[in-house]
Amino acid sequence: MVENRADEDLIIPVGDTGTDPASVVDEVRDVVTAHYDLGTLKGVWPISGGYINWSFGVLAESKDGESRFFVRKYNKSTAENAVRYEHALVDHLIGRGFAEAAPVLRTHDGSSYVTRRETDAQGSVPRFFAVYGFLPGEDKYSWCFNTEVTDEELVSCAQTLARYHACVSDFDPGNLERKATPGGYPGNGAVPPIMEHLSLLAPIYRDLAGRPGDDAFSRYLREKLELIVDCVTKSIVRGDELREMPVLAVHSDFHAGNMKYIDGHVVALFDFDYSRMDYRMFDIGHALHFFCFSWRPESDGGLWLDKLDAFLRAYQRAARELSGVGPLSPVEAAHVVPFLHAGNIFTLDWDIQDFFAEPGRDVDEYLLFLRHNVRMMETIEANREAIERVVAEAQHAR
Repeated sequence: MVENRADEDLIIPVGDTGTDPASVVDEVRDVVTAHYDLGTLKGVWPISGGYINWSFGVLAESKDGESRFFVRKYNKSTAENAVRYEHALVDHLIGRGFAEAAPVLRTHDGSSYVTRRETDAQGSVPRFFAVYGFLPGEDKYSWCFNTEVTDEELVSCAQTLARYHACVSDFDPGNLERKATPGGYPGNGAVPPIMEHLSLLAPIYRDLAGRPGDDAFSRYLREKLELIVDCVTKSIVRGDELREMPVLAVHSDFHAGNMKYIDGHVVALFDFDYSRMDYRMFDIGHALHFFCFSWRPESDGGLWLDKLDAFLRAYQRAARELSGVGPLSPVEAAHVVPFLHAGNIFTLDWDIQDFFAEPGRDVDEYLLFLRHNVRMMETIEANREAIERVVAEAQHAR
């Protein structure tokens, strides 16, 4: 039997500060027992690692033996349409044979999620729960600090992204298309498409930097504000070039910590809650900023050109063999640097806006993240020609 266990490093999701994790464990147990046929519940435990949603593992025993499942309690700002979008996307992936995605289990009445209402300062709000199959493999990495995959895993990650893009190239969300949530937390895909999002950021950052505050985070933001605004401006692609770039259901959080591995190969991809319809190149730039820059203290924010080269070559080779969206076009390849900036800024935007979202944020923690992303900005600018040269060589590699 697996005992319910508390994780000392458990991160309480944004918006639920002060919530007792044990109470959410009890809530998950009740939701699973009341709405799903998983068998006899043997254990429920929190899974740490996310800042946005609650995650739990569940062990149940049926006539077929013991099975594990994954349960998510969504952030309180998550719109119901966003949950339906995510589940439709997962169903589509599985229907296209993408085995690395965990299936969404259905409730007694055939729904892909359960709705419970709870009361907060704003009144009664809906909270959504979903149960997924538990994916195999080793959970080895994170989005920060522990990011250095092996050479073999890097190639497999790039191939997985190519196959993901091929599988979603014909996904049509219809009226489920995830939209930005006005006034909501900018997580769970609640942001506009990247180029529209970028165009909004400069005045937001100027406003936040201009607020009174003498903490180290605010001082550093003011010091680097013009660099940040300049890179935001440089990352915005306009005109005919965008019209030639494919739009699809980007994963929007494709990093080593959102995958599991067996013997150097990706066997599971998860966390689709940032997915939305956007340029394929945003997923490329965002992935490169996760995989190709150092978190080592002695080289923080430094670029590994060899990893960037290997990732792009592996993606291109895999994409050429797949039906659907195909390899990066010459127009897309010519804009790797702006989208690399865009991917980095998407994470930097969390650094900044989340720091100011609630009082009492850990200044040292958020300053560490902000410095990392600013150093990446400086690195991208200093290595623009080298990056473009590597991209051009990878574009023609076979």
